[in-house]
Amino acid sequence: MTEKGTVLPIRLTEPDAARELGISIGSLRALRKSGQIGHVRILNKIFYLPDQLKAYFNSHCIEPCQTTPTSQGISRDIGSKPNPDATRASGTGHGTIDPAVRSAASRLARETFRRPTAR
Repeated sequence: MTEKGTVLPIRLTEPDAARELGISIGSLRALRKSGQIGHVRILNKIFYLPDQLKAYFNSHCIEPCQTTPTSQGISRDIGSKPNPDATRASGTGHGTIDPAVRSAASRLARETFRRPTAR
């Protein structure tokens, strides 16, 4: 027997389950209909068991990335040593793009995003 003197496990209604997960009732219904969260249907009533909510919650926990130091300061991703003199975090420095390439890219962007003319 459970705490309430019944043989059934504790079950939560949709509003209670949504409140426990911190989401809206509509979002909970969408999760149920897409099969992402378990539920109990008794006639036309929907209930959620605490274990079903825990399983859904635990399946969405994201652990922090584990970083390991690389040998000799070489980046695992790109295979080169970081430049301690670099002033920019990413991309290329100022003036390193060929002016002809920059002009072509600018012309292509203007042409791509030009407003359509009225016909």
